[in-house]
Amino acid sequence: MFLLGRKTSKAGSYILHRELVGHLGAVVTRRTSEDGKFLASGGTDGTKVWDVRSDRPLEAPQSSAVLGATTAVIWVKNEDDLNLALWSGTERGYLICWKAVARKKAYSAYQQALYLLPNPKEDPKLWYGIGILYDRYGSLDHAEEAFSSVLRMDKDLDFDKANEILFRLGIIYKQQGKYNESLNCFDRILRNPPNPLAHADIWFQIGHVYEQQKDLPVRRARKTLHERVVQDNPGHAKVLQQLGWLYHQDGSSFQNQDLAIQYLTKSLEADPSDAQSWYLLGRAYMAGQKYNKAYEAYQQAVYRDGRNPTFWCSIGVLYFQINQYRDALDAYSRAIRINPYISEVWFDLGSLYESCNNQISDAMDAHARE
Repeated sequence: MFLLGRKTSKAGSYILHRELVGHLGAVVTRRTSEDGKFLASGGTDGTKVWDVRSDRPLEAPQSSAVLGATTAVIWVKNEDDLNLALWSGTERGYLICWKAVARKKAYSAYQQALYLLPNPKEDPKLWYGIGILYDRYGSLDHAEEAFSSVLRMDKDLDFDKANEILFRLGIIYKQQGKYNESLNCFDRILRNPPNPLAHADIWFQIGHVYEQQKDLPVRRARKTLHERVVQDNPGHAKVLQQLGWLYHQDGSSFQNQDLAIQYLTKSLEADPSDAQSWYLLGRAYMAGQKYNKAYEAYQQAVYRDGRNPTFWCSIGVLYFQINQYRDALDAYSRAIRINPYISEVWFDLGSLYESCNNQISDAMDAHARE
């Protein structure tokens, strides 16, 4: 039988806090989440079972004779928002948590699983779920530790999530600045990327790791990698964006603003909603002193992301270049209202005061805030 915990909130959240192996239960699958896992809610009458192992959500309960018994460790029901409640067990009885009602409940659930399972420190699926939880909440160090534990437990990489874990570790190491470790992870899955990723996606990540390393030889390698991805996938918007930015940047032997504009334009053809691509296109036009086109690109960027202070700062620079000082002041002021801690904006504002009306005191005040 199901052992229900006490009601935890007026919203109707219940926690099933006992490992249930071989018992009947009910998990109503409403729809699937972004990563294909079930979002669940439902009742527990002990006579019907919903198949959480199916590849598709079911429209009606199936009899236990058809589907057999299911198991669960912890289950949360949230009547206010069904899409927030997913806590399910696998047929082996291990807790896999994909989307938590709240962080506190998620941690509580895993503590229960660690307490109930006979050998929790030797279970890769449990630690995979814990890693997902930490990764989702931005606890990178803890996520790294959990995912690394899975790989140590499963040295032969028999666990069906092994390549996904390597991909996640590659992303985590990149965010932590551990570039060699990140590249090693991506290299290990290059020939067999986890679904639904393709080889081009892994090459893109490798190129992005190189992008974080600022020296010129790495920048050349990065360009080569991105060009390889574009050959395989000419419509890859992010890779086209990165190539455009590489050709725009100063200090490289391959700097070419025309190619930068070409790649950024292709990126926007693939994904016209990307504010960053519009902004970078504006920067490339500015470098070529094509101010009208730069203005149009910047306007597209702020239309899509009006709260980005960098965009407004660059618009201020554009106005300053064409001697529209009042408009430049307005743009810098917008940037400062959004984020008053960007030194570049204060420097540009100081230069504006210094240049237009010889407002030395205001200029000194602005420069002092850098």
